[in-house]
Amino acid sequence: MACGGKILSASLALAALCAASLAHAQEFPAPTDRNYTIDVYLGSAIGSPRIIGMGGTGTATAEGSSGMLANPASPAVRATTSNDTWDWDWHLDSQNAAPGLDEDNNGIKTEGGRSFNPSATFGAALQYRSWGLGFTGIGQRTELALGNDEFIDSEALTTRLALSHSLLSRQLVVGVGIKTVSLTVSNEAANGDQQALLELAGTGIESGVVWKPASKSWRAGAALSIPVISDSSNTVENCDPLDCAGYVLPAKIKVPWQASLGFASRQAPSAWNQKVHSHWRDEKALLWATDLVITGTTHRGAGLEAFGQHMLQPSGRTVDLSVRAGVEYEWYPGRLRVRGGSYYEPGRFRDPEGQDIEGRLHMTLGFEWRFWSFHFWDDPYRLQLGFTADAASNFGNAGFSFGFWH
Repeated sequence: MACGGKILSASLALAALCAASLAHAQEFPAPTDRNYTIDVYLGSAIGSPRIIGMGGTGTATAEGSSGMLANPASPAVRATTSNDTWDWDWHLDSQNAAPGLDEDNNGIKTEGGRSFNPSATFGAALQYRSWGLGFTGIGQRTELALGNDEFIDSEALTTRLALSHSLLSRQLVVGVGIKTVSLTVSNEAANGDQQALLELAGTGIESGVVWKPASKSWRAGAALSIPVISDSSNTVENCDPLDCAGYVLPAKIKVPWQASLGFASRQAPSAWNQKVHSHWRDEKALLWATDLVITGTTHRGAGLEAFGQHMLQPSGRTVDLSVRAGVEYEWYPGRLRVRGGSYYEPGRFRDPEGQDIEGRLHMTLGFEWRFWSFHFWDDPYRLQLGFTADAASNFGNAGFSFGFWH
């Protein structure tokens, strides 16, 4: 009987040890010094309803203000119905990622968030002859519940200012731009007190090109943005970087470099790359596009979400590839367009055992509906409302848009 008790006690002790080891293996190590870099990366598609609805593509189909989100050459890529010396364009879109999901595909589900994770894109472009000047921005907010009524709040704003020019009778469009990224991460305790943890403000250069041969129905594009790195402004004033509200702050924060290649084709009664001497191009048309997006590495990179939980999750250790494809069909000419697409989101992170987290496949859809026509300074305009959605494993995103119908 005593022997059986000893065996039972030993078994229980061994089981407890195994359980403790398993629990330990499921967590990432806590930072002990500042020798790491926060990898600021979002693998899901973001941008206009056209970009998201067509599977995140936009490098070759970039046009006007909203196209700047994918290619800085976009401001000088005029609509084929733009025939005046001067022209202009604008857009305003919003999306919202569903709470309680794995937004970054890092294996950490953000259960129990108090609010939504909204984002908005906005911008305008001014066009004169063969020149285009545009400004656009993306604002994002993410709130993560840490338990015990404690939260991490992240707010990011990315703005772009681009100047582009069309050459060779508007067949080749080249552009260069400045990208500015600001990021603020704060901790909110149970008593409501907030403490800023990270502050990023940096700029980088972007460039892009769109090739649209005359009287053809295809286009090709390419874009490149260099990294944005902050290694000084992330130190919060009056807060010890080795113990800022219990956090060991990183030495750097980095937005990695990114390159994209795109191709698009349009099947319709008339050729895509030609001027149309009317205000509208109302015809049934099928547009398809594909992109290859390449994202660079981050040395000693760590995930932002795990950082909020005092853990170092490896991120950005390899160059990542994302293949994207989508279609758009103008179903009722001048009235309704529908979209669909898919893209692969690579696994940017590693799990506690050091294995790469697998990527996931996204499915997207959307539509654009022209609801109102009016005249301004004797020129006719059409306004449209749009909807878009993006779904993947443990991820959901949906949004609306408002702007001009082209």
